[in-house]
Amino acid sequence: MTIADKPLCQCPLDNNDMPCKSVAIEGKLFCSKHTQCKPSPTNGYEPKYIPEILNKSKKYLETHNCISYALRGNKINKDLIKQCSDTVCDVRFEQPGAASKKRKAMRKASLRTCPVVQKLTKSDLGNNFIKTTFRKKCPKQMSKVALVVDEGTDYHWYRQNPDGTWSHKDGSNPVKNFDAKQRKIFNPKQASRDYGTDLNYEDFCGFYCVSRDKEINLKQGGKRKKTHKIKQPNKLIKRVSMRNKNKNKNKNKNKNLY
Repeated sequence: MTIADKPLCQCPLDNNDMPCKSVAIEGKLFCSKHTQCKPSPTNGYEPKYIPEILNKSKKYLETHNCISYALRGNKINKDLIKQCSDTVCDVRFEQPGAASKKRKAMRKASLRTCPVVQKLTKSDLGNNFIKTTFRKKCPKQMSKVALVVDEGTDYHWYRQNPDGTWSHKDGSNPVKNFDAKQRKIFNPKQASRDYGTDLNYEDFCGFYCVSRDKEINLKQGGKRKKTHKIKQPNKLIKRVSMRNKNKNKNKNKNKNLY
């Protein structure tokens, strides 16, 4: 493994979330200078991390994607569940912009960028969605989420757990609290998000606070894309492929997690 391939320290350098560029100690999340790094502050409104419950429900896995998991917390959208039969569950995922009548916006590769996904999410959630930083504490009745993008290909969401770590759910895959290098996520901005030539969430869009005491206005997007599998360390992970390849990117970059 080269230096470039080694996991970096997940501790931000300052209140502006500037990343530490040092390599993490082997088997650890931080470099030697940041072994006492403090996690992003919590306020008691973070959804519990309960993969042992959520991952048992096949219908939940097939109907709730990254945005559903991050923005809804542990509140299950029963309308999505009802669309599944006992044998078939080809349900359209919730997408940013769908609730504000921009259901097809994410179909265009050129719109899969940080500014667009953030704007669409804001148009759906309004004051229930505000920008923040790693070091700031969210207001009461809100908790922290994070957005990343593989420009032209896909977006992905994370949410903060009660202990300050982070978790996510990619597409119809199980809920998890580790990154692309199988490391626990202390800071999604500095976690490993490179899944190889097929998918690399290089762009970090920001941290946000989302309401936990109010109904989150999310709706289903366009037609669900075909699912398939991509081999990863020790397991096979299903991905959801994009129908249209981004002409400005590598021809192999046609898979996504939403």
